[in-house]
Amino acid sequence: MSTAMNRLLWWHWLLIGFGASLVLFLILFFAVIRPKNLQAEQLKSEADGIETAGGTPEKVAGKDRDLKKAKADTIRINADWKRQSADYMPPIEFPKDPLPGYEGMKNVGVYYVGGKAYGVKDLPAVWGRWIGLWYASQWKEGIRPVTAFPIESFSSDPNDIAGLKAISFPQTKPWDVEVVAKDFDSAMNHLRRFNSIQRHGMPVVDKVSLLGQSPDLHMKYTLQLFVIPPSAPPAPDPSISSSGGSTGGAPSGGMPGMGGSGAMMSPGGKGKMGSM
Repeated sequence: MSTAMNRLLWWHWLLIGFGASLVLFLILFFAVIRPKNLQAEQLKSEADGIETAGGTPEKVAGKDRDLKKAKADTIRINADWKRQSADYMPPIEFPKDPLPGYEGMKNVGVYYVGGKAYGVKDLPAVWGRWIGLWYASQWKEGIRPVTAFPIESFSSDPNDIAGLKAISFPQTKPWDVEVVAKDFDSAMNHLRRFNSIQRHGMPVVDKVSLLGQSPDLHMKYTLQLFVIPPSAPPAPDPSISSSGGSTGGAPSGGMPGMGGSGAMMSPGGKGKMGSM
């Protein structure tokens, strides 16, 4: 009885730690990196202001120390982000004009696979195919998905890509995922497999639970993929309409589902999201 209880506690804490590690890395960019950059700029401005106003040497020296520490923290955190984002973030690059970025015209788009250019409007279908194949490929590992993975379309207005500073799949809420595992080890290996996803965004897994027993062990969790493009989206072009034609009207509002909140290659990889 004690062995079974210890095993239960082990996987319980493992699931908690796994979900936390995924969420914490995504928070790194929005809650740490950006504020650190802003803090360094603010401290520099304050130090310059104190020195210009003829402040005491102690105050000037204190602000200089704070500024040096903020700059060092910013360099370290940005280096961590650069290393981790290289593993997880897909090479989505915006062209200078919104229309080819939205439509994926000829050789111009935001995402390229096998020599083909995809626009923003194609991304839900591209990511939907990939995530379906990623789950289907795990049948040999004793994992069978029960749920589908729908991704809603983006706005039909090409100008709305101006608001795409971050992209999530799906856009509005995470998938409620259920898989059937042949045994406990297969379920744990399935969770670890999220660590090896490369260049499709940061996977955030939460609310993990296990029900039933082998060989019909049901695991449920929520999943959402977050992408932070390395380049800023283009500004709206008032000469195009929501249907892609020319117009003199003003652009419409931002794309839905774009909150502040991580390559069609093999799903295997070497990215890491914290110790298991």
